[in-house]
Amino acid sequence: MINPQAGDGKNLALHKEITAHLQSRQIDFETWEGEWNLEPELYSHIYLIGGDGTLNYFINKFPDCKTPISLFNAGTGNDFFWKLYGSVSVNAQLETALSGEITAIDAGDCNGRLFLNGTGIGFDGSVVQQMQRESSFIKGISGYYAAVIKSIFSYRSKKVQVVFEPADIGRSDIVFMIAIANGSRYGGDFMIAPQACLTDGYLDFVSIGKVSVIKRLFYLPKMKKGGHLSLPFVYHSKVKSVSIRSEKPIAAHLDGELMISTSFQIKVLPRHFNFRR
Repeated sequence: MINPQAGDGKNLALHKEITAHLQSRQIDFETWEGEWNLEPELYSHIYLIGGDGTLNYFINKFPDCKTPISLFNAGTGNDFFWKLYGSVSVNAQLETALSGEITAIDAGDCNGRLFLNGTGIGFDGSVVQQMQRESSFIKGISGYYAAVIKSIFSYRSKKVQVVFEPADIGRSDIVFMIAIANGSRYGGDFMIAPQACLTDGYLDFVSIGKVSVIKRLFYLPKMKKGGHLSLPFVYHSKVKSVSIRSEKPIAAHLDGELMISTSFQIKVLPRHFNFRR
């Protein structure tokens, strides 16, 4: 299954390499593009070519898919691929797709939409919103960094009410950002949730409190390396479900896809999708 718009053409070259490999092994397959009007349960395996956005589209189109999936990174954002496989060659990934162990992976649900890598509320959402506004200028990772730098200087922290369920423990905070992560990395470089695990039945809740612009710039390198969890204005815990509310709409993202709301109901879906690893 291929997303024709992902990866600035990289996906098409990767598609040729994958099909040549399958043909050489005499493995029957079908190629799907665009709308993907198929029934996943009729297939023994799904190869998904694209990035985090492509994967997010797939899991929301087929939310109950149990057919094993192999992901091939051909997008501009490949953070979930990195969490699944690390940095591997195409040949190594092809071998994993054919003979790798099937692993049940957790997913998340935010307001009825599924995600696999994570949800970012506040600053993260503002970055994605900024990228969409300027999509005709700088794209890809460069566009992401440009939006990060611009938002660091302009973004204002938001007041939110957070309730951890089912314990019903609440806290009211002014936050720079909140990440509810299944994977560890955002934006191709930021280890926002370094302790996240795809199979533990939990999501990692990371909240960064109100910080000045100077501190944002100073601590940015720590966030890139995942060394921020011990900072005094950072709160981290493992959660199964959490409710986040604000009086005014807040920008957020699910696997890089923009969402704007005043209420975010988030829960983990343990062992929801099957991947070959």
